[in-house]
Amino acid sequence: GRQAIFPTGTVITKIAVGDNHNLALDSNGYVWVWGRNNYYQLGNSSSANLKVPTKITSLSRIIDIECGNNTSFAIDEEVLVYAWGLNANGECGIGSYTNRITINKVPYMTNAIDVKAGKNHSVILRSNGDVYVTGSNIYGELAKDNTIRKQNTYSKVEGLNKVIAIGTGDSNTTVVKVD
Repeated sequence: GRQAIFPTGTVITKIAVGDNHNLALDSNGYVWVWGRNNYYQLGNSSSANLKVPTKITSLSRIIDIECGNNTSFAIDEEVLVYAWGLNANGECGIGSYTNRITINKVPYMTNAIDVKAGKNHSVILRSNGDVYVTGSNIYGELAKDNTIRKQNTYSKVEGLNKVIAIGTGDSNTTVVKVD
């Protein structure tokens, strides 16, 4: 591996790793990206890969980051969610199945305290303990009937509440409830 070099004085507080790309969050709330950009997971319309960390200037006041295999997510201080990259299964949750070249605010999603991404799905935990899911459901990742193969907007997992932590594998979702 190679060392990622940031400008002098930059303090990195979190790293997220996808299949072929990386995100870093700095202490000033900015997101840095590098790696492969074949699905626009670096948040820009260039197909060029980035070999050095590059700041996303259109995002600020970010408090959390997450990578799916080829998708990227961020939560800002207002606890709103942003998504970009691979979206063939609706994993960005923005109402389409088109890859997201630019960074998009996830509609109708507020009070998000965590986001986790699997290979082709994503999960959001809201501050009230509710869990929302989107993307592929081929293996039951979304806790829905297997006749629903995929969805492109976040929906609440019914009958599940008081959740305090979420996690994802490639094709599964795990939650921890308060009890």
